[in-house]
Amino acid sequence: MNGFLKKARQVVLGLGDFATFSFRSTALGITHPLRLSEVVENAYTLGIQSLPVILFTGFFAGLSNVLFLQGELEQYGAKITLGRVIGVTAVRELGPLVVALMLTGRVGAAIAAELGSMKIGNQVDAITALGQDPERKLATPRVWALTLISPVLTVFCVLANLVGGWVVATVDSGMYWYQAQMALYWRHVSSGLFKPFVFGWLIATVACYFGLRTENGVRGVGNAVSRAVVTCCILIFVSNALMGLIFIALYGL
Repeated sequence: MNGFLKKARQVVLGLGDFATFSFRSTALGITHPLRLSEVVENAYTLGIQSLPVILFTGFFAGLSNVLFLQGELEQYGAKITLGRVIGVTAVRELGPLVVALMLTGRVGAAIAAELGSMKIGNQVDAITALGQDPERKLATPRVWALTLISPVLTVFCVLANLVGGWVVATVDSGMYWYQAQMALYWRHVSSGLFKPFVFGWLIATVACYFGLRTENGVRGVGNAVSRAVVTCCILIFVSNALMGLIFIALYGL
């Protein structure tokens, strides 16, 4: 029983520490405004350089989706709506999730490893010794850059989804793209653009948190990366479900 209580206490303290870190690393971008160059540099490194892998995975995700769905829709005589089904799926769910998972694997792991290496190499302590705030210096630019660039990457991923589906679709091309336009209602677009902001923020804050809390040398860096990636994936799916419920309550299905 004592062991369980001790573990529960550690979990609660850890959640409180993470909440404080997340709020502070985000708020510092407002109370101590970032230079534009800081945001642009990190947005390019973390976001734009991830675009090829996002387009690649988005294309094949859309292609696979159509290969499965068009046969099912044809059984019910609804194959003509294929473009709309793929469009709604890409805008509301598939696009944001593909981007979030790719950024978790490529960017989240890299941030945790980089900051973890700096932590065990005493570079973070050196920043503190110079009178600077390591969270403002190392975490805040990454948090804001990834939060702001994620919706842009999602737009490109959605387009790649639609193109991938179009390549293997057996319906008329004109009808496919006409139906795909039907996904551009505000209730779909607002969901598809809001989610990436949340996902980008979660990935950056979680990765920075575990990176800056690294301990126990090189092995600790590996643990930090593993914990960051797993935590990001869990939070992405949980937050996606919660946001889905919120948007359904606001706009309906």
